[in-house]
Amino acid sequence: MVKTFSLGMKQRLAIAIALLHDPELLILDEPTNGLDPEGIVEIRALLKKLNKEFEKTILVSSHLLSEVEKVASHVGIIHRGRLLFQGTREMLLKKKSAVVHLELEPSDMHIARSLFENKFSLKQLNESTVQIKDASKEQIPALVELLVDKKVRVYNIGHQQTNLEELFLQITSA
Repeated sequence: MVKTFSLGMKQRLAIAIALLHDPELLILDEPTNGLDPEGIVEIRALLKKLNKEFEKTILVSSHLLSEVEKVASHVGIIHRGRLLFQGTREMLLKKKSAVVHLELEPSDMHIARSLFENKFSLKQLNESTVQIKDASKEQIPALVELLVDKKVRVYNIGHQQTNLEELFLQITSA
C-alpha cells in the first residue's frame, strides 16, 4: 500500500519509522523533499519540537539552504568531500565578511546610480528602487550622506543581511 502514497506521505512515514526506536540522533536526507508548503511548515515544526522538547540531535542533509536556515542551530558546509566550515550561523557570519544588500529609493535614480556604479555592484529592482550589493553595514550612513550632499532625497532605505545560500557560495568559491 505504501507504493500508492505520494512522495510527501512517504517522507512523513520515513520520519515516523526513524522515530520508532526513540533514537538520540536522527539523520535526515532532504526531509522536506516532495512536500507541499503546508507539509514543509509541519516538518519544520516537528524537527524543532523533537530537538527542544525531546532533546533529539537532528542532522539534516539538504541542498535547500533556505530551509536549513530556518531550522538549524549549527551548520556544516561540505564541498567536494571536504568540511569547509562547522559551527553556528553566527560564527559563519563572523568568519566571512558579512555584507548587506542595501535597497534605496532615491528621488533621482540617475544621480544615485552615477554615484555608486563604480564602487558597488548595482541592481535596479524597479523604476524607483536600486539595490547596492555587497556594502558593509558601516558604509550605510556615508552612502546616505553622499546622496543628501547631492540634493537627492532618500524616500526609503532598507537592507538585507547575507543569507546562508550566499555564504555557502562565498565559502565554496574561495
